[in-house]
Amino acid sequence: MQYSATLLVKLIGNGAVALAACAVALYLVRKSLSDNQVPLLGMTAAFVFAAQMLNFPVAGGASGHF
Repeated sequence: MQYSATLLVKLIGNGAVALAACAVALYLVRKSLSDNQVPLLGMTAAFVFAAQMLNFPVAGGASGHF
């Protein structure tokens, strides 16, 4: 499969922005959280992940999720 050059540039640019944002977020989390808050952050992330699995019916036969 061939991709156009502009699509590849956008993909690489978006990936670079995402990588930089993750690096900044990781730095700020390490700077601001103490060691006893890290498990709470993990449990919160697991809860959000599990809550996204729950579906509920909406109008028109479609379903939504959190």
